[in-house]
Amino acid sequence: MPPQAPLDPDLAADLSVRRWLLIRDLASFSVKLLLEALRDIVLIPLALVAGGIGLVLGGERPDRYLLEVLEIGRRFDAWLNLFGRREGEGVSIDAHLERFETVVREQYARGGVTAQAKNAIDRALDVIQRAAPGAGNPPGDPPRG
Repeated sequence: MPPQAPLDPDLAADLSVRRWLLIRDLASFSVKLLLEALRDIVLIPLALVAGGIGLVLGGERPDRYLLEVLEIGRRFDAWLNLFGRREGEGVSIDAHLERFETVVREQYARGGVTAQAKNAIDRALDVIQRAAPGAGNPPGDPPRG
């Protein structure tokens, strides 16, 4: 395989930014999926118990306990916002993830361990991307030379 020409510094910076945005979004989505799974683990038995209690003790409104569980689920879904990203909007998982990202960015700006780790990961991703067979440019990207 012929040696690859080094990436244009401007293109490399843009590519690095896009990679880190992808890593951030992937991590955020993964955390949300994990929380959604935990929600299911909690709500399934809770719904069964609420339904059972409603059948036995519910009187005129046997569904009231299950409806309360459903409302908990609705509020959790609104807070989680699985397929979206709310920036600066009230209390949500996105607000917590933004605070975490701010801490990481501050560490990076100070040149701490985060900056060294980012630079090492960027270099490794460059090597992997150059070595990938058939790694073409995504649509809209200028050719790499």
